[in-house]
Amino acid sequence: MKVTKIERQKKNTERYNLYIDNEFWMGIHESVLIQFGLYKAQEISTDTMQEIVASEYAQSVYLKGIHYLSYGLRTIQEMRDYLFEYVENRAKEEAADLSNQRPDLVVESVVERLIGQQYLDDLIYSQSFVRTHANLNYKGPTLIRHQLRQKGVIDSIIDEALQEYPSQQQLENAQTVADKYIAIKTNYPPKKLIEKLREQLRKKGYEQETIQMVLQDIDTSIQEDKQDDLLIKEAEKALRRLARKYEGYLLKQKITETLMRKGFDYDAIKDWQTNNPDVFD
Repeated sequence: MKVTKIERQKKNTERYNLYIDNEFWMGIHESVLIQFGLYKAQEISTDTMQEIVASEYAQSVYLKGIHYLSYGLRTIQEMRDYLFEYVENRAKEEAADLSNQRPDLVVESVVERLIGQQYLDDLIYSQSFVRTHANLNYKGPTLIRHQLRQKGVIDSIIDEALQEYPSQQQLENAQTVADKYIAIKTNYPPKKLIEKLREQLRKKGYEQETIQMVLQDIDTSIQEDKQDDLLIKEAEKALRRLARKYEGYLLKQKITETLMRKGFDYDAIKDWQTNNPDVFD
């Protein structure tokens, strides 16, 4: 068999059409053309043709990985998962053409190639991830660690990356989260506010020590000033709902339970009940 024609593709100048014995055989990337030193009138064996197919396949997977990286940094595991999905879908579509390929080996080879070219580096990715989510999203270290683990980063690399997030910044970020939360949760009584704020900071990924330091300095004076009005509002709402089913002592007990779940002090609830005895007659 002989290479009878090599022509550059018009729509993609990095690819070439390869003709064997005057018949179109396949399109190949420029790097594959150079790799095999292909030229017109070259004699070519079946074994060489199979090697070209394998190289073209690997190059296509590599370029898919490069395209994926064009949208942003990726972890090694993210790249591996993405390429495995790509080759699996391609195998379903082109089973006959790829029957001699080992997609798993090709993917690992491409991943190693990208690592060698420093396109993939879990430490660099993780450091960037930590800085971004600390500075822009005010996430705590526990949540950041969890998310990096989900992306396949090992703990030793995460530990090193989290050095980009000093404890003082963690405290300042947690305080920022707390301030924003308090500003919009104006209808919580002080006790409920602290309880909900603790839960919010935990969800944001802050450690218990940091949470305690923030809660120690929380100013609940606004909520305390409004607590009586809030209690009256919530008590009247509970009364309208519960009076349909209960009366007397049982009604009083149910309202007490409802208001305590909402975070109001027991003594304040009792004071309201004492000042409104008629509603329980």
